[in-house]
Amino acid sequence: MLLETRAGERLEVEAEEISWESANEEVGYASGFTVYAFAQGDTELTASVGELSVTLSLSVRYRDHLEWTPVSGEAFLAGESAVLEVNVMSEDGLSLQQLSPSQVVWEFSDEDAAKVEGGRLHFLHPANLSVKGFWQGISGQATYPVELKWKTFDCGDGSCCGIATNDNTYCWGVNSGLTLGQHTHSFYPVHMPTPSPLVSLSLGLAEACGLDAQGKAWCWGKNNRATVGDGTRTPRATATAVDTPLSFKRISASGTGVSCALSKQDKLYCWGAFPVSIWRNLVANQLGDATVYESPVLMSDEEIDAFTLGALLCARRKSDHIWMCQGENEHGQLGDGTEEPTMTFFDVPGSINFSQLLSGAFHTCALDLVGQVWCWGTNVDEGLGIPVMQGPNGPTNLYIYTPTRTAWPNNFQTLYGERSRAWCGVSEAGLECWGANATCLLDRDPSLSYSYQPLLITDDAYLMFEMGGWTWMSRTTLRAFGRENLRVKFGAKKSSGVFRLRKPPPYKKAPPSLSPICN
Repeated sequence: MLLETRAGERLEVEAEEISWESANEEVGYASGFTVYAFAQGDTELTASVGELSVTLSLSVRYRDHLEWTPVSGEAFLAGESAVLEVNVMSEDGLSLQQLSPSQVVWEFSDEDAAKVEGGRLHFLHPANLSVKGFWQGISGQATYPVELKWKTFDCGDGSCCGIATNDNTYCWGVNSGLTLGQHTHSFYPVHMPTPSPLVSLSLGLAEACGLDAQGKAWCWGKNNRATVGDGTRTPRATATAVDTPLSFKRISASGTGVSCALSKQDKLYCWGAFPVSIWRNLVANQLGDATVYESPVLMSDEEIDAFTLGALLCARRKSDHIWMCQGENEHGQLGDGTEEPTMTFFDVPGSINFSQLLSGAFHTCALDLVGQVWCWGTNVDEGLGIPVMQGPNGPTNLYIYTPTRTAWPNNFQTLYGERSRAWCGVSEAGLECWGANATCLLDRDPSLSYSYQPLLITDDAYLMFEMGGWTWMSRTTLRAFGRENLRVKFGAKKSSGVFRLRKPPPYKKAPPSLSPICN
């Protein structure tokens, strides 16, 4: 062994030439070139060689537990990962040794929510995640809230689905027709595996559909009216490929027994039970009630640049921008002045002036080029934006079968609806809604049954807005109004689209009480 003096002189020393003294031999001492540790504590070791000496500090600690970064409590988004740095720690917080993450045995409270790979901790799905690590009889534990941030979402009559920034699909609400897959009703997002990541979604009554990045169509759900489009009427609890080689750029699943998609060649294809909106026979197994297409069929030789699917199927011809509709028409929503069904497209009068048209259950509404709203159909709950007046022979304005401008001057940029006989639109004032308040979609006390006047819901800015049958949602504050069993149990970071789970997401059935709550 070589020793170097302060003067720079180098001396070669043998082990037996060194004498050691320990301030506390119960903690540890040294002999030769070896240090011996006996008990937890601190002491000083003094080494002497002739007239030369040096004092060393010796700290003895037991290996007590593991700690690592990221530290416990740090929040992550599903899809993110973090570098793992693992240390063996003493009871009083000294780092004794650094380990490779591969040396540690890892356990997760939810095995699907995270994994350790390549020296990183990967957060896969939302959870209040507990992580435990084990090494040579010692262990450590950390908890991470793993959150979702949404790219897009859509709501149907009883449930909602969204695509998160980790490219996974999640659904929540009432599991009507298997829209939540194998799960029961859920207050919290549950993962819906898809063969390839989806980029868009549409939810109907008992089915859900989506498109992947290549435009391939996938659907799942009850499928009793062939709305999955896989060539069968077999219930599908997992995303199933629609029976076509076509690629699409938009897809829509409705609550009326039909699904449609617009191909990349601007051709409209649909599948399910026709005419659209077979209200009188929910099963649609009787040949006299419907024509059922189990795979996509071409709806028109015309090129289409927009379409809407509700109680009617309406499409806008690319050549002249005129809207044409077809369907059962039992509420006069077609605009032809009758309640007669049609399986051929009818050109809606004046629709060349409509920038947007939406088909609902009882009404059809459109937005013209200057932002005025036009509606037609049966004026149930004053959803046409026109007050029902009492005449000498009873109520008037109950039936308006041709496009008619609403009774207010409000200008809108976008329309939403109709769900549960309510409509919404974005105006300069903010988000305004009118029609029925039966499921609190007007965000008013249930004593208000309906309103033909648009009511201001919020002046908040938002990234995205969707209406469901019992709820509406916006992607900044994720406000959700509707029946209690569809309340979305999140807190949210305003303007971020990040929704934080309040507790671990067990799969829960809806509570027995479905009374509307509008706060």
